[in-house]
Amino acid sequence: MPRLRFEDLLELYRHTAFDPSGDEGILTIASPQALASLQLIETDEAAGDDANLAVLVDEANLSVGQTVRVRVGAPRIGLGLLVRSVNDLLKAPEARVAEPAAYFVIDGGIDARTTPAPALIETYRQVLAVVDLLSKAAAYLDKTRQELVFVHDGKVPVPVRYDQAVLERVSATAITGLLENFRDDVHQDQKLAILEDAVVQMIEGQSTTKRFVYLLDNLDALNESVRKGYRLFASSFSYKKIRGEIEAAKVEYVGKIHKTLVDIQVQLLSIPVATIIVASQLKVSPGCGVEFWTNIAVVAGAWVFLCLLLIAITNQWVTLGAIHQDVKAQQQRLERDYAAISPEFARVFQSLLRRILWHRVALSGIGFIAVLGALFATYAYGKLNTAPAACLTSAVNPTPVETPAHPTLSTPVQPPLSGSVPVGDRSASAVTAEPSGSGGTAVRIGAPAISDQR
Repeated sequence: MPRLRFEDLLELYRHTAFDPSGDEGILTIASPQALASLQLIETDEAAGDDANLAVLVDEANLSVGQTVRVRVGAPRIGLGLLVRSVNDLLKAPEARVAEPAAYFVIDGGIDARTTPAPALIETYRQVLAVVDLLSKAAAYLDKTRQELVFVHDGKVPVPVRYDQAVLERVSATAITGLLENFRDDVHQDQKLAILEDAVVQMIEGQSTTKRFVYLLDNLDALNESVRKGYRLFASSFSYKKIRGEIEAAKVEYVGKIHKTLVDIQVQLLSIPVATIIVASQLKVSPGCGVEFWTNIAVVAGAWVFLCLLLIAITNQWVTLGAIHQDVKAQQQRLERDYAAISPEFARVFQSLLRRILWHRVALSGIGFIAVLGALFATYAYGKLNTAPAACLTSAVNPTPVETPAHPTLSTPVQPPLSGSVPVGDRSASAVTAEPSGSGGTAVRIGAPAISDQR
């Protein structure tokens, strides 16, 4: 025969209208399962002892949908708990340090699986979480006596005593704030030691039986003490480590910032050559000759260099932006996690941000100078180049270079001297003019005629 389970009893409890006092009520047999459980209780002695429930009418004619009067007592404690109120639930063994696995509270019809859980049960579970946290900070938790024991210059017992009235007034927000400090495992042992010191200091002067209730009523103060203690611990424990990390980060960031100029230093050194000095290579170009095309190539090269330089400057500008964001993120993380010591490192971050700003100004100045240089080269080109614009769109023959003609060596014609022989005289030299092969005129001088002797 199957054994009776507490889930079977829950089906009966949920459909029982309990009397305001006493242990009787009206049970509605709501399902075949409930009917089978009643029949098991009535026919099986062990099940009857476990359930401690009896039908007060003739059970021979029981059926689904029937209402019967029953007496309901506390079941075997191994099955679960049947209590009138939450106060009665807290009186159960170990119920103040751990939630019972199975129970039914008559007032409100509450059990361990009720969803959503009533606010009072939620608060009860949060208080149990506080007990569990304090048990980790304490030397030990005696569950049988429901007592926390701290060892701090002697034994400091804290009996876990509270009732429904305490649950109704305790701050769920304060409990959540306290538990939030211990969500992660970072410095968990140190946090628990800080919690232990805070608890012992708070309960000094309180009577032993009221210590736990005093803690629940002053959870905000306990939470603040824990946070202050942890901030002091974190500041003293990690100051040297944080300082070392920040100094190392500063060196790394400075290197990254300087690299933005080092990476383009070759282009920077080429600015005077590629923009200004090239202007000295320009020549006067009145026609469509070689000088014209040389000037075009020089100016085009200056502008190509400028475009490549601006691309490099833009890339370095973006890199500086990424470094700036990283530095700000590191600063905000330090201020959030180590607020107590963050002001001591503010100058480090400010110097890095100023250095980034200076490099951005330098990049802007470099770009401005390069643009001016290219504009100057273009201006010089415009002044020196007077060739027509048609040179760029039509085939151009070089202008021929005129070379002077070389005349044939000849003797210049001398004017006749006074008293010389008349031109018509036969004794005079014969002078004739002949065209030369080069287009000039050559003068030929003949021998003088010999006179007859008289």
